[in-house]
Parts: sequence; structure tokens; C-alpha cells
Amino acid sequence: MIIEVPGYRQMDQPPEGYIPYVVQPGDTLFRISRRFNIDLDRLVAQDPQIVHPDLIWPGQIIYLIYLGY
Repeated sequence: MIIEVPGYRQMDQPPEGYIPYVVQPGDTLFRISRRFNIDLDRLVAQDPQIVHPDLIWPGQIIYLIYLGY
């Protein structure tokens, strides 16, 4: 069964140079951006799966650009 979630598009493969991150309970995009030292606007812009930045949930996979540190 396939369930569509409004505001979410699943990627088949992560873009080259990106690493997957599994959203944890209590995470927000702001917290994730600070944890990985990525500007919040850049984090949202770089992952086409993030359609509504206020709508993320535990277990969701988002992709972060790998900065090498």
C-alpha cells in the first residue's frame, strides 16, 4: 500500500554528495541546521523533499549536503 503524505516527496536515491539524516523525536529543521552547521534556508532549499519546512516527523529521511567535517 502506498500512502501519500501532503508536503512530502520521497527520493529514489539521495543526490551525490549528500548524506541521509533520520529525523528524531523533538527535531526541528532549525535544530538540525544548527547541529550540522548548515544555514536553515540552505537546508530547506537543498532538499526537494522538504515542501513544508514546518512539517517533519520522526523517521522521515532528509538529505544534508556533506561538507566534509
